Parts: sequence; structure tokens; C-alpha cells
Amino acid sequence: MADTISENNSKSSGKREIYSHGYDSKFIDYLKGRSIAQDAAFFVPNLSSGMSLLDCGCGPGSITIDLAEFVTPGQVR
Repeated sequence: MADTISENNSKSSGKREIYSHGYDSKFIDYLKGRSIAQDAAFFVPNLSSGMSLLDCGCGPGSITIDLAEFVTPGQVR
């Protein structure tokens, strides 16, 4: 769950979300290194060429790119 902090010049509620895991470069590098084969292999049997997927994850999109390769010529959003 995201934490929030006050922001004096916010036009809405005065709060904004903070990424819970932080933005440490080591953590971001870990996220970038994830793949469907390593971190989402359970999902592969459900994928087929031509599918359209909506990826509601978070991170830099490394698994999203792998998903796109499995469903080509479909699309991932």
C-alpha cells in the first residue's frame, strides 16, 4: 500500500502517493531484470498469439515486453 505525504502546493487533496519500495537504484535494477520466464511462468500457458492484454502491474515494464512477444501480433496495453 502506498504511503502519502502532504504537499503544500497541491491543487487536489494536498497529498500525493509515495512508491512504497522507494526509488533506490538497486531496487529499480532488480525490477528491470524481471522476466516472464523467471517471475510469471505460471501465466505462459494462458497466452496465445493474437490476444489483447491489459497489464495492470507496476514497474519498468520488463514483464510487459515479454508478454507482448508471447501474444504477437496481438497487443499489450
